[in-house]
Amino acid sequence: MPAPPISCAWTLAEYGGENLMSDKHLQGAVLVIAAILFVAILASAAITIVIKRRKILGLGKDYSPLPVEVPALPVELLKRNLPDTPNDPVERHRRTIAVENRARSEACRLAAEYRDAPSAHLWLLAGPGPLGAAAMAAARHLDALGLETTVQQMSFADKLGPEAARERKTMQAARLRLLESPAPRALTGVSRLVIGIDEAMLSEARRGDLNAILHAAEQEGIPVERMEEFSPHFSPPPPQDGDVVIPVPEVTLTREESRQLDALAQQHYSIAGVALMENAGYWAAREAWRAAHDVAESKGESRPRVAVVCGKGNNGGDGFVIARLLQQWGLPGEVFVLGMKNQVSDDARKNLQLFELDRKVAPIIDDSQWPQLEAALADAHLIVDAVLGTGMTGPVRGPAAEAIARMNAAREKGAWILAVDCPSGLDCNSGEPLGACVTADLTVTFAGMKAGFTKGQGADHCGRIVVADIGLPREIYRRRKG
Repeated sequence: MPAPPISCAWTLAEYGGENLMSDKHLQGAVLVIAAILFVAILASAAITIVIKRRKILGLGKDYSPLPVEVPALPVELLKRNLPDTPNDPVERHRRTIAVENRARSEACRLAAEYRDAPSAHLWLLAGPGPLGAAAMAAARHLDALGLETTVQQMSFADKLGPEAARERKTMQAARLRLLESPAPRALTGVSRLVIGIDEAMLSEARRGDLNAILHAAEQEGIPVERMEEFSPHFSPPPPQDGDVVIPVPEVTLTREESRQLDALAQQHYSIAGVALMENAGYWAAREAWRAAHDVAESKGESRPRVAVVCGKGNNGGDGFVIARLLQQWGLPGEVFVLGMKNQVSDDARKNLQLFELDRKVAPIIDDSQWPQLEAALADAHLIVDAVLGTGMTGPVRGPAAEAIARMNAAREKGAWILAVDCPSGLDCNSGEPLGACVTADLTVTFAGMKAGFTKGQGADHCGRIVVADIGLPREIYRRRKG
C-alpha cells in the first residue's frame, strides 16, 4: 500500500517544531507569495506574446516597453483616415448618384481610349472613400464594355466608407477581379494604372504601399493617371458625337423578368436603386437631348423646349433624373407630377427632392392645373412621357388617362414624344393598349427589349426603340441564362 501523501502543513510543523497552520500570519504570507507567482506567470506570458508578435511583424527581437500612460489622440486625428457620411438624406442621395455618374463617365472615357486595343488591361487602385467607390463601380461598367480590369483596394474592409463597402459587395457578388490586399503586386502586362484614392484617408503604412506600387509602374513604363478629387456635385458632361455607349446584352424581358432583374441587382448585388435609376435616366436624357435639338432644328428654331410629365412611381423617378440632367446640360424643361408630391415612391421622391433644389415641379392635383400642363405641351418640341412604366397591368384611368390624351394631342400638332421604358398605357407583355396609351416617336427601354414591343400594337406605339444600360453587372445576365 502506498504511503499517505505528506501535507505541506505537516512538513512545516516538523521543521518549525509546532503546527504552523494555526498561525494566521503565515497563511497570509502564503497567499501573498501565491499571488506574486501568479502575476509573474501572467507577465511572462504577455512578454512572450509581444516578442513573438514583433518577430512576425519583422521588428526584431528587441522591444521597447509601452509608456505607463498613453495620451488620448485628438478627435481630428482619429477621424482623419475615416470617410465621412452626410447626415442629410438628400446629400447622401446626391453622393450615391455622383459616385455612379463619375464611375460611368470614367469607364466610357477609358473605353474610348482603348477602342483599338481590346486586349488592354486596366489596373485601378481604390481608396476607402467615395472616390474609391467610384473606381470600383467603374470596374463594373468597364466589364460591361468588355475591358479586362483589376481593382486593388488599398484599405482593409473594416476601414471602408459606406459607398466603398457597398461597391466591394457588388464586385464580390459579380465575380469581378478584386484584390483586397494593399501589398505591391507585379504589374507586368498592365496597360494603365488608374488611381481612385483620396490620399488624406490613407494611413502612413498604406501610403508606403501606394508609393511602392507607383514605383513598380514607373519601372514597367506603365502610364499612371489619377481620378479627379470626388465632388458630390459631379454631373456627367452633355452628349457629344463619338461618345462610347455601354451595350446591353440581346435579351427579351417580360414584366416579371424586369422586376426580378431589378430586385436581384439590389438584393444580391447590393446596387442602390437610385444608382440604377440614375443610369436609366442618364441614357434616356442623352436621347432626349438629341431628339429635342433635332425637332427644334427641323422647325428652324435654335433653342429646344422640353416638357416632362411624371407619374408617382419609379417611371416618374426616371423622368426627374432626365429633367435634372437636361437642366444641367443647359436645356431646362417644364416638369409635372400627376398627384401629390408626398405620394411619390421612395427612390423617385429622392430625385424629385434633388431636382427641386434648383427648380420646382408642378403638381397636377385638380382640374385647375390642367391648363398649365396643356400650355407646356403645346409649346414643347419634345415631351418626355414618364407616367406609367412596365408594371402597368390594369385599365388606365384618372389623371394618367387625362395626361396621355393631352400628350397625344400635342404630338398631333408637331411635338415628339419620348417614352421612358414603355409608352404609358401599353402592356409590355402583350403589346396591347390598356385603354388610353401614348403613341411615342422614340422609346428608351432599360436592361433589355420588352416582349410586348414586337407583339400586337407594340411597334405602332413605341416608334424607334433604344435599349439602354442601367449599370447591371454582366454576371446577372449570365446567371439569368443559367
